Amino acid sequence: MDSKTSIVTMAIETEEPQLSADILNNIIREIEINIRTKRNTNASEQRKWIDARLLEVRDDLSKAENAFKNFREKNRSISSSPQLLLDQERLMREVQINSTMYIELKKQYELAKIERIRTTPIDNVIWTTDDALRLC
Repeated sequence: MDSKTSIVTMAIETEEPQLSADILNNIIREIEINIRTKRNTNASEQRKWIDARLLEVRDDLSKAENAFKNFREKNRSISSSPQLLLDQERLMREVQINSTMYIELKKQYELAKIERIRTTPIDNVIWTTDDALRLC
């Protein structure tokens, strides 16, 4: 493997050219299966983690919204109380933070679903004139 270009070069030599080609084709197939499986597993694990975290944040958001609503219902006139104004700001900030986290996690969840769909691990397979195989 060329570390600068990430090109893997493989060559095999047997008495029969077709046998050499079959061996290399099987190697390529196994590499593709391995990479595809790894990508799908990683994307699936990421999606599961995001999904679980999304449920937690949604619950936190709901609690923060309810706490803010309850505060507003109990404290109709807060303009004359610095403490109540501060409490309201804190509750609003908590709602905003949880809302932002929920939106970002939802975006990440959708991106993870898209990543799971991507299944083409090798960009190019090139047979060179000397019958060496290059995976790019």
